[in-house]
Amino acid sequence: ATAYDYVDGNLTSQIVTTGNVNTNIVGIYKINYSVSDFSGNSSSKDRVVHVVDTIAPTLQLKGGDTIAWTLNKPWVDPGYYVFDNYYKGSGITISSSGNVDYTKTGTYYVTYMAEDSSGNKSVIYTRVVTVSDNEGPTITLKGNMEETIEGNTVYTDPGYTASDNYDPTVTVT
Repeated sequence: ATAYDYVDGNLTSQIVTTGNVNTNIVGIYKINYSVSDFSGNSSSKDRVVHVVDTIAPTLQLKGGDTIAWTLNKPWVDPGYYVFDNYYKGSGITISSSGNVDYTKTGTYYVTYMAEDSSGNKSVIYTRVVTVSDNEGPTITLKGNMEETIEGNTVYTDPGYTASDNYDPTVTVT
């Protein structure tokens, strides 16, 4: 602010400023500038300052944007990190949509979006989850893991069982 009087000249150094602006808190602030000349005449002006948050939060997906998932293993979303220039912790809402059916092979899409209390929305992030049968079958031997038999006798194999997380019939050779 500057001040000038026709009689006293430049009074800028005599201006008294009251009020403050806290840039760490969104809100409306008023600063008052007042000055008096050497005859006692005064003048004042107010300035209104709006501290706003117009920057959207950002998300970073934990585990990456693309995840390979094992069939029949219950889906647990790895989550995300959220960053905002103003709100820390509270004041940010995360919404997500999409489901992962871990009991069926396929490609699934889960989307995420963050919104801060100022109404700023992040871009939409999409995680691609591919559920597939990437687990081999299990063979379980019947009887002992190690057997001893007499020479020149017939060996009878006690057998085995085989199972798979996806295929109901397993061929063992």
